[in-house]
Amino acid sequence: PWQVCFCLDAQATQEIEQIIASQSRLVLSPTNLANLRHYALLHLSLEQAPSRSLKQQWAASQSSLTFSTQYSSEAQNSTTLLRSTIDFQGAISQQVQQQLVDDPALLNSLSQAHYWLISEIITQLPLKSATWYSWLIPVVWAMVTLVMSILLGYLLPVSYFLKAVVCVGILCLSKAIYQTVIAKKFKSWVIQQLIDGFLAQDALKRQLGLKLLSLLVGHTE
Repeated sequence: PWQVCFCLDAQATQEIEQIIASQSRLVLSPTNLANLRHYALLHLSLEQAPSRSLKQQWAASQSSLTFSTQYSSEAQNSTTLLRSTIDFQGAISQQVQQQLVDDPALLNSLSQAHYWLISEIITQLPLKSATWYSWLIPVVWAMVTLVMSILLGYLLPVSYFLKAVVCVGILCLSKAIYQTVIAKKFKSWVIQQLIDGFLAQDALKRQLGLKLLSLLVGHTE
């Protein structure tokens, strides 16, 4: 995927105008949202994605998202009239076909639809980690560490002081392992698989991979 393309006609632009007037939101299906998030991951900078093919390296080096609007009418076939490129620093570049410039009414309606669609998509791209299950991984990890500490403290034939030292050492080691293996290595592996691996193969796997990534975002830093 090199760009996100909106295929519009007169009816579609009118419907979007009505949606904007009613202050409604664009509802993206789980499949479309997963595909759009996958597209955004493909265009992250190279240092944020561990490895990928040369073709994907070229795409990632762009560090930008491209949105194009094609318009079709009874008089002509589908033609790209608007294209916006947004980089991850927020800079936006625009390309407008002369045909659109020469038609102010079409320019107004089509640009309104174009920018509204982009805004709605950009708003929904970030992963949501502020839910109860975002604590699942750290809580499970803490419980496993606590159980291991109690068992080792109970089984070790040493004094209570040494048992306490061992338990504290296990807790410190567990925290270090969590921060290096889960917070960095595992999250990087999930991103890599979403970009060019098992989790990138179809929409369902992308949804599962993104759900897993959402568990790692926010509480693994």
